[in-house]
Amino acid sequence: MFCFVSMQRKFILLFLFIVHHILGVSQSFVQLQESVFRNSESQWLCTELEKVNPEHFNCQPKQTTWEIPSSNAIVIFNQNLELHDTDKVAFNALLFPNNDCKRYLKLVSLCDLYFPLIRKKVEQHRLSLDYQYLPLLLSGLNTSLRTGSSRSGLWSLEYLVARKYGLRIDESIDERNGGDFTTDAAAKYLSDLNALYDGDAFKIITAFRKGAPFVNRIEQERGGLSFYAALDEDSKSFIKLMAYMKSVIASTRTENQLSNYFDIFGQYEGVFAEQNMKVSSMARLLKVTESALKQPNPVFIGNNLEANYRKVPFMLQNTVVSKFHFLKDSIAQYEEIVLAPVVKAEKKYHTVRKGESLGVIARKYKVSVSQIKKWNALRSDRINIGERLIVGQESKPKPQVVVEKKPDVTAKPKESTTVETINDAKEKKKKVESIQKDDTSNKITYTVKSGDSMWKIAQKYKGVTEHDIMKWNKCGSRISPGQKLVIYTK
Repeated sequence: MFCFVSMQRKFILLFLFIVHHILGVSQSFVQLQESVFRNSESQWLCTELEKVNPEHFNCQPKQTTWEIPSSNAIVIFNQNLELHDTDKVAFNALLFPNNDCKRYLKLVSLCDLYFPLIRKKVEQHRLSLDYQYLPLLLSGLNTSLRTGSSRSGLWSLEYLVARKYGLRIDESIDERNGGDFTTDAAAKYLSDLNALYDGDAFKIITAFRKGAPFVNRIEQERGGLSFYAALDEDSKSFIKLMAYMKSVIASTRTENQLSNYFDIFGQYEGVFAEQNMKVSSMARLLKVTESALKQPNPVFIGNNLEANYRKVPFMLQNTVVSKFHFLKDSIAQYEEIVLAPVVKAEKKYHTVRKGESLGVIARKYKVSVSQIKKWNALRSDRINIGERLIVGQESKPKPQVVVEKKPDVTAKPKESTTVETINDAKEKKKKVESIQKDDTSNKITYTVKSGDSMWKIAQKYKGVTEHDIMKWNKCGSRISPGQKLVIYTK
């Protein structure tokens, strides 16, 4: 059984290294790796796995049937490395914080899930299988991990490298956060570095992490030292931890968690967005949280789902899949639409043709899917060929109401002005009626500019409201630059 160094001795050793720079692990490396592993064990896949198999993670290293290797000599890429006591103390603190197995077992479970894929891709380029341990340290096999300002995903690929190897990265999609595409890109990158550095694995790993210019500088300055000996402590620590984890994983025998991951994935079903839609709209209509939608779909980083993107399914919980198929047209068309007030309307109809959906029909008549469903009392998005649907209402503007001031009955009118008062009243009434019948006396045509809204335009003209403009132009509140609007100034 592995016997852990006492907590007191562990911290003394770490303190001595940090202060005196004894051979060992750099503080910055430990801090960064601790953050990577902590984020990895708290990702949704690991938390779900713990729910499925909680007893598996309830252990301490000293209670297990497997032993942690105690030798100071470790091997990776067929090269021998030597560990020091400070290395072991720091590495075991990273893998087994608080003398607990949970973090280590979660990391190993992720190896059960991702290593078969990584080995397949690496072997295709005739590279060493030891490279499968590289993403284990870079991201903790956490597809959603973002490190620094430009690295992300399973392999923690830098933005420019990812783009060079064909990955798509924009406000909606980050293919570094997937499994298959990003591993293809990483394997090609490793293969190119392998050719550049004649198969020197330590140069390849360092270039993958820190870039080729960093490796070239070490090469120029190393003098008679080996490349490994000339490396900075951070790079050495990374390679040693990579070798140590390989040794520990190979020496321990833990229950393979792949079948339990299959149980988790079995709670999800892939659907395809046949139309562009928004995650926020999907969340609202399916009555789930946006985070619940995004967790199993780390490639989709924005709010927009692109129709038939690379034929990659969007994973939904089984409980809402049927609801999605019923409401997919509504989700695609879901938006806030402000319409002019309607008092009386004449209905417009459409007869459903082959191949038409509610979304297609809604776009044709410039209305929303939810409006069509409401007008036709539809409970789902399903429609039949030949079905006659209400697709619009031609609004008649609400007539203006003229409120006449009641005469003051307490005041006695002068007899001499009675006829004059009646004539004045008639003349005022004619003017009001004239204004109601014809507002065209002050008609202007306004061209919509970038940044305009109905409200902003209405503010330009005294007495004009946004509803007046929508009524005069028989349109909603949505406008676009260059559009012509008729306005009657008052």
